[in-house]
Amino acid sequence: MRASLILVMCWFLGSCAIPLTNEEAPYYSPGLSATDIEQIKALVAKRPDIKQPIWTIQTEEGRSDRANVYAGRWDKTGDQSDYFTVAKQHGKWRIISRIQRDTLKKDNTVVVS
Repeated sequence: MRASLILVMCWFLGSCAIPLTNEEAPYYSPGLSATDIEQIKALVAKRPDIKQPIWTIQTEEGRSDRANVYAGRWDKTGDQSDYFTVAKQHGKWRIISRIQRDTLKKDNTVVVS
């Protein structure tokens, strides 16, 4: 029981963390097929109101039909990024949440030396 609680707490803390930079290659959840990733990317590409590029597509725990998407730039102060949820319904990916935008502020940056 104690080990299960520790694993759940680690998962919860890890799922709350949002990467502070997208300088590296995009991260796509291993729970998604290559076709799913391409469909989500095509869905976002059709939307001029959503920042580009996609830098993370992360499935929700235990679900391959629902994912959180992070797109835009998140490298330096002033960069903007959009985030939203997509779901696969009847074989097609759709945006199911409000598209939220955030701006990287100086306080959000981490300097690694």
